[in-house]
Amino acid sequence: MDVCRKIVMLAIVALLWCCNGKDTLLDLYPMEPVVNPEVGVLIDNNRIIHVDFDGRQQISGVTEAGIFMTTDRFRSLDFEPHAWQVSDDVVTFGDGIIVHAQAAGVSFVLQYSTDDGKTWATFGGSIIDERFLAVGSVLPVQLSVAQDGAIWVLCQQGAGRRTLLYRVDLEQQRSALVMEKGEALALDFSFADSLHGWVLYGLPGEGAGRARLLRTENGGRTWNDGAVLEGVEQPAVAAITKDDLLVYYPDGVVFRSADGGTSFASVVVGGRIVACQAVSSGLVYALLENGLAKSTDAGATWTVLDAFVHGISVSGTALDFHGEHAGVVYSADRLFTTNNGGQSWEVLVYPYDYVFK
Repeated sequence: MDVCRKIVMLAIVALLWCCNGKDTLLDLYPMEPVVNPEVGVLIDNNRIIHVDFDGRQQISGVTEAGIFMTTDRFRSLDFEPHAWQVSDDVVTFGDGIIVHAQAAGVSFVLQYSTDDGKTWATFGGSIIDERFLAVGSVLPVQLSVAQDGAIWVLCQQGAGRRTLLYRVDLEQQRSALVMEKGEALALDFSFADSLHGWVLYGLPGEGAGRARLLRTENGGRTWNDGAVLEGVEQPAVAAITKDDLLVYYPDGVVFRSADGGTSFASVVVGGRIVACQAVSSGLVYALLENGLAKSTDAGATWTVLDAFVHGISVSGTALDFHGEHAGVVYSADRLFTTNNGGQSWEVLVYPYDYVFK
């Protein structure tokens, strides 16, 4: 009986190794420990919210239950318990800052933290003009931290009454309206630098499926109409340079513009884009539902990377690359890193069975 049992076990092991563990029990029960079991503190009754990568060895971040840091790729880690105190709906992370918009009456308040969410300050001034609030509530749609530390706030008034874009200076405690579009539905926005930016919006009467573009070349002082994109829903825009940008959709359709948004052409990326990051004027990484794609010509052509490690497909909801080679991909319960531009990967956090207590 023991001999038969050993034969069966050897056969199972051989079968698993022949398929490299992909889509097998090795995903949850690897042949040997792959990640440090101590990373369970990040995902056991917890979840990763945001990760900061310095491009070398230090990885830090925020989880729902505390703050973590490692300087040796999670061979060891420091974890400081602290509850995440804000909702995730309208929040953004910048270099050393977290910004959150919280609804308050007919408007909202802007809160920000420079210590990973342990303490919060509130922007003291009124962001939304009284003339807008007099006719209805204004809600935040999206936030973004500019390169100079200012905060962009995309807002919506009513179901298509008005789209607004504000620029908030936290240091000077001042805000300025930089764009107002009547009879519009805010969809998304992105800036390539302090001057060149784009806002995607829809018209209430047209329904879903058509997206319009506004563009500025002077930091929002003036705006011009860009292209109209047909057959699209829930679009996102990613700025690469002052001329190059991508507009992509959950169904996998991707459009690229090389003239600042005046015209677009469809491009094949190799899957549905979850997130996108321009590392330089030519180099762009796209996080797909499973794996990644890479472009070296500002999004004109793409190469799908062979993103597997220990039989696991590299996947996540966010990415953070520093230069061409070093980057991380992560989501609530996993974290991967590469040092060679995605040619190979290391899994640092993953919901293997043995990391849960």
